Amino acid sequence: MVDEDEELSITRYGSKPERPPNTGSWLIARARKWAFLEGYQRISAHAGVAGNKGTIYSAAGFKLVREEKAQGDSWQSRDGRSSVDDFIRRKWIYQLRD
Repeated sequence: MVDEDEELSITRYGSKPERPPNTGSWLIARARKWAFLEGYQRISAHAGVAGNKGTIYSAAGFKLVREEKAQGDSWQSRDGRSSVDDFIRRKWIYQLRD
């Protein structure tokens, strides 16, 4: 469970292929600044679905703190969508304060 008074979590990130270079890093930098000004201790992010390793978080200075095999067997999806049965789930943390 995330402590809502100390940890802010990036729950979704997506970008279009035609975006300007470094858009993701730019957005994360703005989120870090805002979170610091609001008094948060850290920012967390999760990656892993469909081969996403969290490269953007590594590039933005986050530290990988956990990797675990996830199972998608309980996931309910709509007809016609591709399914991901298992993947490596990764948790990334950026410490704003000590």
